[in-house]
Amino acid sequence: KEYIRELLLLVLYEAHSYNRKNRLQTDNQTNAARQAHYYILEHFREPIRIQDVASMLYLNENYLIRIFKKQYQITPNQYLLETRLHHARYLLLYSDQSVKEIALSCGFQTTSYFIKKFSLRFQKTPSLFRRENQTAQR
Repeated sequence: KEYIRELLLLVLYEAHSYNRKNRLQTDNQTNAARQAHYYILEHFREPIRIQDVASMLYLNENYLIRIFKKQYQITPNQYLLETRLHHARYLLLYSDQSVKEIALSCGFQTTSYFIKKFSLRFQKTPSLFRRENQTAQR
């Protein structure tokens, strides 16, 4: 009886330790993904490389990509692009900035790359998007 009791206590202790370790690891992954998320959100206007975000968090780039995707179902680069595009969309609707000014203020290196990505995402060029929505707002 004593042997079985000791064995059960040992198994319970191991299970508890394993669960605690996994929970801490998951919490750390969630926290790192969240920190990367907020960093991208705050700095999307700047040139950002995911490699630099990973280094800032003392993580391997591939590991950051994996935990970010697990948390948000999108890669950090995709999230950065989506954030830039949605901000640009807002500026097209509510500012008088030129397409070039919007592209640069949203972190795009070139206007042509911005137009290409915007057109793919919203199925129309930024200029057409602005024209159609200005007409609709009147």
